[in-house]
Amino acid sequence: MFWPATKVMGVLVTVSPTPYKQRVANAVNGAAEFIAIERRRPTEELWIEHESAGPGYGILTDACVDAIKLAAQREGMLLDPVYTGKTFAGLIGSVRNGKISQGSRVLFVHTGGSPALYQYAPQLV
Repeated sequence: MFWPATKVMGVLVTVSPTPYKQRVANAVNGAAEFIAIERRRPTEELWIEHESAGPGYGILTDACVDAIKLAAQREGMLLDPVYTGKTFAGLIGSVRNGKISQGSRVLFVHTGGSPALYQYAPQLV
């Protein structure tokens, strides 16, 4: 099982990282419990990437738009501009700046939200 060596990264989509770390820990530990893994992650072990949040919740950034287009063109994966687009932008940025080593195995958890694409369509064309 890879759990002990796995690093957990959450990507902030708002401007306040304080409560977010606990929310990520709750989700990670809930998943561990669900699949019967005994080890739990304290918040100190979690890595929260906050650079892709931009000016605020629901406000597009250039990196988010680029990530949405890249995922759609390369993988046929639809990302929303509020959550998964910013999250994927954070992942891409972390590879580009070396926080995630090139060639690493990464699991990206897509949580849905593609209906939000319609509201942002003019900004994504």
